[in-house]
Amino acid sequence: MEKSNYSNEKISEALKMLDDAAKSKKKEVQDLLRDKYQNIKDAITGFDSKERIESIKQSAANAAAKARELSEDRVKEIAKKTDQNVHDNPWPYIGGAAFCSLLIGYILGRKD
Repeated sequence: MEKSNYSNEKISEALKMLDDAAKSKKKEVQDLLRDKYQNIKDAITGFDSKERIESIKQSAANAAAKARELSEDRVKEIAKKTDQNVHDNPWPYIGGAAFCSLLIGYILGRKD
């Protein structure tokens, strides 16, 4: 019985030592993490965020305007080529339009 009591005392003593060590190390770990994250925060916010966002916004607007301009030019070019092809050889286009109309009429006219 005395051995059991002695074991319990040793376990309690060891747990108390661990608890004390954890409390003292907790402060050190918190300080270390705060310093480490402060460096990361400083690195991220080191740039002027408003200027950077404005710069990104401006470059995105420029890219969108350029893409719109290029796509308008491309659409106009394709429309001109298609118009020229239809004027040069209209029968395939007339046949294609008739076939598509017939197919749409058949699909819509079916009664299931």
